[in-house]
Amino acid sequence: MRFQKIWGHGNGLGCINVGLMSAGECRNVIPVHAQIQMGVRGETAEINDFMVDQAVRIVKGTALAYDVQYEVEKVGEAGEMINDRELIDLVAECAHEEPTCKNVVERKKLGCSEDFTLLARRVQAHGGKAEFFVVGADRTAAHHQREFDFDETGLETAFGIFRRTLEKLNGR
Repeated sequence: MRFQKIWGHGNGLGCINVGLMSAGECRNVIPVHAQIQMGVRGETAEINDFMVDQAVRIVKGTALAYDVQYEVEKVGEAGEMINDRELIDLVAECAHEEPTCKNVVERKKLGCSEDFTLLARRVQAHGGKAEFFVVGADRTAAHHQREFDFDETGLETAFGIFRRTLEKLNGR
């Protein structure tokens, strides 16, 4: 419950998702061990760091309050995505040319970081270019929910945009 009470960061969006909690071996016995697996994200690297710091403070404070030991293990991260301008323009151009693409929004904040950002930053650090684009589709539930599914015809649109972009990058 305390994780859900993290105050927002004044410079943008951050989120926390507790995906797994487990403890105990049987009913009516106080658990000796417990585990929480969660994800923390931020719209920027600054906000992501803030969210991580706040989550760790809550873990430390709770451990102190109950006089128990704790361990925090980082098993992944995602960061801020900064698309390369030339690819933003090229992907938008290809999206406008794709017949199945109904609406092109060239810039929109996603709200939190994506796993792709680590790959993109590594590519950019080695002189490459990176672009993250999203193709909308009807969904049965919001992201990170058990009932999540999406209309796969959106994959055709994404493939068409991706194919057109690759063709233009390769001079076709």
